[in-house]
Amino acid sequence: MTLDHVLAALVATGLFVYLVWALLRPERF
Repeated sequence: MTLDHVLAALVATGLFVYLVWALLRPERF
């Protein structure tokens, strides 16, 4: 895996976790 793949995976995971957190905690919006 290259650095680009690692960064892309981290960004994708971060966005996914943020979306799940937003769906689970809608009152925080």
